[in-house]
Amino acid sequence: MLSTDELSLLVSILAVVISGTALSRSRKLGEKQLELEQHQADLAQKQLQLIAKEELTAQLASINVELIGSGTNKELLIYNSGQGNALNVSIKWIGHEPPFVIGDIENKLPIRRLKPENSLKILTAFSFDSPRYFEGIITWENPDGSFGRDEFEIHV
Repeated sequence: MLSTDELSLLVSILAVVISGTALSRSRKLGEKQLELEQHQADLAQKQLQLIAKEELTAQLASINVELIGSGTNKELLIYNSGQGNALNVSIKWIGHEPPFVIGDIENKLPIRRLKPENSLKILTAFSFDSPRYFEGIITWENPDGSFGRDEFEIHV
């Protein structure tokens, strides 16, 4: 039979082993926690960057051009589908310029300011011998000072 001293020694050794195991597991758990916190911090940083980018994009204009109407009664529609004002909107034609009603395009372009969800129509004067395809580049300035540009095609 074991003496009291030997029994105390065995219990002490067992307690040291249990403590060592607990300490090792605790250290591993702490390392995992630090790693997860770092991942969470990285994700939070990326999320903040995405939010900032979305806020910036939400302030930009998006200008579209299309031809509406039927037969020879068509209009060139310029509209802002973005969230910001478009400033100094102008069109440069590549090749042939569509036939516009005299004075209409000169009076309407460049557009000083085109608000979000607003549009401008320019009267055309197509005839049966007019070209059926036109290309252009529309440019504008965003409220933040950046510039937008879009190439477009219209088919009669």
